[in-house]
Amino acid sequence: MTRPRQLKIPVLPPDMVMDSARRVGEAYDLVDLFCRQATNAGMKVSRIERSNALDAIASFLGEIGGTVNRTVRVGFEKGHFWSDELARMSVDHVELIPAEAALETVFDLDVGITGVDAGIAETGSLVTASGPECPRSLSLIPPVHIAIVPVSMLIPDLVDLYGELHPNSLPAALTLITGPSKTADIDGILITGVHGPGQVRVFLVTGA
Repeated sequence: MTRPRQLKIPVLPPDMVMDSARRVGEAYDLVDLFCRQATNAGMKVSRIERSNALDAIASFLGEIGGTVNRTVRVGFEKGHFWSDELARMSVDHVELIPAEAALETVFDLDVGITGVDAGIAETGSLVTASGPECPRSLSLIPPVHIAIVPVSMLIPDLVDLYGELHPNSLPAALTLITGPSKTADIDGILITGVHGPGQVRVFLVTGA
């Protein structure tokens, strides 16, 4: 009986595997690449200075409030550089609700505001890790998701993300968000907002 031939598959050192998978080199401008890829994925990206960040968010929330005939309910994470200031902010027709209270009525929220753990320039993706003050529901359930992304949180590509993960300190869940929720299940017609936010607004903050 002839034994099947065994294939000899070379095992590359980890560093060589990482380098061969890398798609974004040092020559890339991460900010420009992230903005371009996030926009291509259907997000709207605003580049703002740290000193103007809350004014920009307030202006956007005011626009949403001005288009409806009721108070806009906005849930937001705590534990970020902007959360204490956001909690004190007053915007007409907008009710700001911290995460612990927002979770009780998350399906009634109009907007969820979150930070990110990374922004991937290669794909324009947002990376969010779940935690006690960072519930996944705020980025996945309300029809509008606002993500506050410090420029310092940008990384070149997925290789960098996986290289920073440690098995002993993984969060309960790690979510990669690439544009608004969308599907083309029916007749191949692309529809956004079916399974989650129909609008993702990214505020890319410098000096944070």
